[in-house]
Amino acid sequence: MKLGLIGARLGHSYSRIIHDIFHQLTGLESSYDLIEIPESRNLERRVRELMEEGYDGLNVTIPYKVDILQMAGFVSEEAAGIGAANTILYENGVIRAFNTDYFGFAKTLEISGIDVKGNNFTILGSGGSSRSVSAVLEDMGADEIKIASRSRTGNGFVDYNHIGEGYGLVNTTPVGMFPETDGCPLDDRAIAGFKVVIDIIYNPSRTLLLEKAERNGSITANGMMMLVAQAVKAQEIWRSRTFSNELITEIYKRMEGYNV
Repeated sequence: MKLGLIGARLGHSYSRIIHDIFHQLTGLESSYDLIEIPESRNLERRVRELMEEGYDGLNVTIPYKVDILQMAGFVSEEAAGIGAANTILYENGVIRAFNTDYFGFAKTLEISGIDVKGNNFTILGSGGSSRSVSAVLEDMGADEIKIASRSRTGNGFVDYNHIGEGYGLVNTTPVGMFPETDGCPLDDRAIAGFKVVIDIIYNPSRTLLLEKAERNGSITANGMMMLVAQAVKAQEIWRSRTFSNELITEIYKRMEGYNV
């Protein structure tokens, strides 16, 4: 198979490493390329070119998880409900769009032992990953979900100056991601207002946000399990077969060596 990842900037990505480990453990073969598409105006043309170049499927990352839906001939129920896709399958000339981030974030909550039901959460960012996180929290019984955005206003959105306190905070923005690791999306006072802090960034494994939250005694989790679990789920879509939870766990353990 010929697979890859598309996004605006991919220098931070561990996706190829994860899929290489997947191939080693399963004995399955395929290539996996990192394909940067710096400008959104070139997105549809490039996605269709990649199909012509023989790619079987792609992962999709920032900032194209919402835009990719506009060119899909088929959208899965999960991707349609969330309004974002992070995986596409080329099949008989059709672009088929799916969302495996939902599965990945649910696994993160599971292994971290984070109690969602009846608790309130604030999500930083309003892009494709934010939509997946919100869907998981809603389905798992969160009492209230607020979206903090610097670019969107209106019903359901709050600005960064009015976040307040709460049980859980989830960062879905790229602030603090490699190579700009000195960034933090919130000030110390706001971070201290949450018992649980999750940053879906995985490079670095401990962002400045998580470091500050840990100093406050908060329960913390990064984005590595989400990345691994969604990658295996994508392989299931591309190959039309299922893989075990044990495989996800083994890849996650091996990725801890990169997670520094």
